[in-house]
Amino acid sequence: MTIEKELPAQLREHLKWVELPGNSREGFRSVVMPEQRLVYMPVAKCAMSSMEDVLKVAGVQRKSRSRIIHQGRYPTIPNSKVRQLPADWTIFAIVRHPLARAISCYTDRTNKKSFQEKYSLPAVATIKQFVDRVCETPDTCCEKHVISQTTYLIRNGRALPHVLIPFSRLPYALEQLMASRGLPATMSHRRKSLHSPWQDAFSSRQQQQLRERYAADFSNFTFGE
Repeated sequence: MTIEKELPAQLREHLKWVELPGNSREGFRSVVMPEQRLVYMPVAKCAMSSMEDVLKVAGVQRKSRSRIIHQGRYPTIPNSKVRQLPADWTIFAIVRHPLARAISCYTDRTNKKSFQEKYSLPAVATIKQFVDRVCETPDTCCEKHVISQTTYLIRNGRALPHVLIPFSRLPYALEQLMASRGLPATMSHRRKSLHSPWQDAFSSRQQQQLRERYAADFSNFTFGE
């Protein structure tokens, strides 16, 4: 059966094959897993690369020769539409401690020219420069790797996912969810960032700056660490 036939009629026109996390004029997009009646809501810097293994085992086809999840196109619907799915579908997302996500972003993104240009950073940016730029830039002007998880996952004060999996509980919590849908999925941590723990990487002042910047995330989610 095709993916289109698995979706309610009102959602079929919104199905698109896009790269993840699939930001567009409609907003961010979610991957549909019809055989398992699951929807994955990707958040940048929250185990997206590792999720590729799960999607492959789940039979979700991708349209790309690249092996990198970010460069593959997946069947998606807008995040704003996920709650229109039938009640037997489960929507899930992985959330990560904002400061752990921030140090991962600093390590992996500040050497990219596009990121440097976006935040007016030098070729070799210090952590202080990174924190200052990120904290002075609101979500409405942000690059996807530093946008708050709240912007991805909360609408009108309500969490869109039914299940929020803390990054710190991977792979076990994700494997549990997959098993509940008859899927013997195993997950390895791909592209693991090589960086110091955020507690060591950021000064007390920088930690406070980031906690204020991502106050909504600390209010809306539990990170298990």
